Amino acid sequence: MLSYEYIDDYAIYDFFDNCFYEEEEFEEYCFMDKMSTPINAKFDDETLFDVEFFVDEIVDIEGNTIVNISRNTNFCLYHMVCGKTIQGNTKDITKISNALNAHYDISRYYLDGLCNDTKIKRSQLGLKFNDANITINFDGSDLAGYSHDNICEIEIWDWNGDEQLEFGLSVLNNYCLFFDSILQQIAFSPRKKKEIKSTSCNIY
Repeated sequence: MLSYEYIDDYAIYDFFDNCFYEEEEFEEYCFMDKMSTPINAKFDDETLFDVEFFVDEIVDIEGNTIVNISRNTNFCLYHMVCGKTIQGNTKDITKISNALNAHYDISRYYLDGLCNDTKIKRSQLGLKFNDANITINFDGSDLAGYSHDNICEIEIWDWNGDEQLEFGLSVLNNYCLFFDSILQQIAFSPRKKKEIKSTSCNIY
């Protein structure tokens, strides 16, 4: 599965899911020689809208811990039913937004500059998977939502209480996600920088 993004006339970023099933397509879009070690995962038995697997921590570009997760964490695979790209309790979301150099205003988190401004170097974070021997990197551009007035609203949200962190597919925007719902395993590999032929997922 791959996520791809586009920005429409209203400066809204959308991230869509695409599924490929043939080995030739894997080679076309993914660095297969850099695939991670498979790790155990728990899938939604009926729809496969969600998958749950163990995440160790969120780290910054230098490997410093931003949020220690150390538990099974839910990832939304189907953009039509996902909420925000990252959502959770206020304490964790505040740590993430600070590490991204994001600002908060009333009910939104945002970055300076427009979402599609490639001249701006966004702060990078990573989801660290010790058992998979990989860190999934993402930055503010992967969380982009709506651009206006020289700001970029990003898709993160905080809840009161002890809500655990949850993630949407666009956090994995720079990676291929391989999954086997029968063996209950997933793996990752870095994605090649090339245009994706749009194709829908029929796993739902």
